[in-house]
Amino acid sequence: MKICYFGTYDKKRPRNRIIIEGLRKNGIEVIECHFSVWGNIEDKSQVRSVLAKLKICFKFIISHIVLSFKYMGTREHDAILVGYMGHFDMFIAKPLAMIRRKRVYFDAFLSLYDTIVFDRKLIKKQNPLSGLLYFIDKTSCRLADKVFLDTNAQINYFAQTFKLKKDKFRRIFIGGDENLFYPKSSAETSEQQEKFFNVLFYGQFTPLHGVRYIIKAAQILAREKDIKFTFIGQGQEYAKMKNMARELGLTNITWLGWIRHEEILDYIAASEVCLGIFGDTEKASRVIPNKAFEIIASKKPLVTGDSQASRELFTDKKDAVFCAMADPESIARSILLLKNDISLRNGVAEKGYELFIQKCSIKKTGEQTLSAILK
Repeated sequence: MKICYFGTYDKKRPRNRIIIEGLRKNGIEVIECHFSVWGNIEDKSQVRSVLAKLKICFKFIISHIVLSFKYMGTREHDAILVGYMGHFDMFIAKPLAMIRRKRVYFDAFLSLYDTIVFDRKLIKKQNPLSGLLYFIDKTSCRLADKVFLDTNAQINYFAQTFKLKKDKFRRIFIGGDENLFYPKSSAETSEQQEKFFNVLFYGQFTPLHGVRYIIKAAQILAREKDIKFTFIGQGQEYAKMKNMARELGLTNITWLGWIRHEEILDYIAASEVCLGIFGDTEKASRVIPNKAFEIIASKKPLVTGDSQASRELFTDKKDAVFCAMADPESIARSILLLKNDISLRNGVAEKGYELFIQKCSIKKTGEQTLSAILK
């Protein structure tokens, strides 16, 4: 079987890399028909200047012209899979597929409407752009023969919000890349570092992550002199969160900013506990973030918010430790629980790793994708 992986998808995003490699590990030939639009832009929502937005729009126009010619010259294949983020690409992928009589699968992964309007609150619902985003989400899904999302909670949201039939959707967990994330002994550390119980957060500092609640948990745990937090990443709320920690006078947080994704494993390995997401947005309850898979692939205990999505994969105090969403005291209690119970900490790490191997590896994600295509 041959699949044409199509669009302006970001090749660096784990979602795309894992699905492509996962399909190949399952014996599928993947032909890439790609045009880069985003370049090195990590957080797409932070493209703010008019000039930058115009450049992106121009690139999209050019991309669809180039992709049309590239696709028509692509060798024979059985179906098209439009990669994440391919909402705009669906508008060209569908007519091209009709010309060559191919089925089109769309890895929607997220809703632009929900992410921009409700989760990140970058524009208000009354803004005309909100209606346009709704139209793009709904139409791009309608154009696809099947739509892939990462949780059943997301599937329920899409079906209800965009008035689409649930049987149009298939769940494919994000999965993790075991080439980059795997059990690794902590590098040699100084005696000073070894005295600390290290808690790691990394992400894009969006409302979904709930960084403010982690900071408040750090404030609660400030009396525990041996607990130290490390924050990796930047994004929408980074400056605001850093100022918040400064105003609270917290000295138990180290801020590292952006580092290369390939370097994060070293920080995971040097940590006793790694954190997931805790935001109070509706989207936060419907998704399992990339890092949750990366953490369990690295055989480290995951602390994350108790949500519909989390319960689709994890079991509390077995392969992860849950705490209430948007609740600093609950986050602090979960960290202390793992600090004081080394047997639980090691058990959660072990079972989390077993879960990754059984359901979330590259090959397993490829199996889910292939099954979704064939059904």
